[in-house]
Amino acid sequence: MREVLKGKVCLDSKTHSRTYTINNVIGEGATCIVYDAYYLDHLGLRHNVRIKECYPDQYTESHRENNQIIWHNEEEKKKGLEAFQNTYEKHVSFQNSSLFTNSTRKITDELYEGNNTQYIVLDYSNSETFEQVDTLSIHDIIKVGIALTELVSKYHKHQYLLLDLKPDNFLVIEETKEMVYFIDFDSVKHIDALIEDPESISFSKEWAAPESYALIIAKRLALNGCSATPMPKRGINWKENVRRIKCENTLLFFLLLKMLNLILG
Repeated sequence: MREVLKGKVCLDSKTHSRTYTINNVIGEGATCIVYDAYYLDHLGLRHNVRIKECYPDQYTESHRENNQIIWHNEEEKKKGLEAFQNTYEKHVSFQNSSLFTNSTRKITDELYEGNNTQYIVLDYSNSETFEQVDTLSIHDIIKVGIALTELVSKYHKHQYLLLDLKPDNFLVIEETKEMVYFIDFDSVKHIDALIEDPESISFSKEWAAPESYALIIAKRLALNGCSATPMPKRGINWKENVRRIKCENTLLFFLLLKMLNLILG
């Protein structure tokens, strides 16, 4: 269990420093910890933010020294920070793309540094994650569902999969329930990248969607010629299921494609 930040934390970018107050932890993934936090501007106005801290458990110790993350060695630190920077750059590229206008919440223009690691700061004033929404009418739930479906369709249209779609990972705008933003770009993968490296799949247990991985399996089958393990259950051993695809039975491949047509409509 990784040690989390508490209270006030000062983070530095290339142009300025800012003190944030940590409210609580709202998510822990394999590569980072996400905090709910806020800061006060020069007028004393409060701004709510999400802070994503680069803290990959495979490269670091679980404890800290004066809030400083302890990396196993410099090589693993480099690997962890490079992957984190790639996620940041991916978010920025979607944010700046005309193809995804009104689909991506703005993040800070710079990465922040502190505590021997790096941070991404996401402004979510006037919005909250779907997980945090207390009460919604049936009408509002339908609006959010339609907006989320349109958002996912936009990514799918351009061959991207949202592999960790869950209530914590998209924001709902307070003024209207007809606009949502996806905020976790660790798990946004282009289908071609997944074919080249199936091990790069990331997901949250119990939330992974079978249809997302079925696409990968079908593509891999098309390339390799034939067989796969039976369709896996939701959120269980996805990496293993993709890794075990081999080449034996062409009929199974066509049956799987038929199943995909039924799943994906």
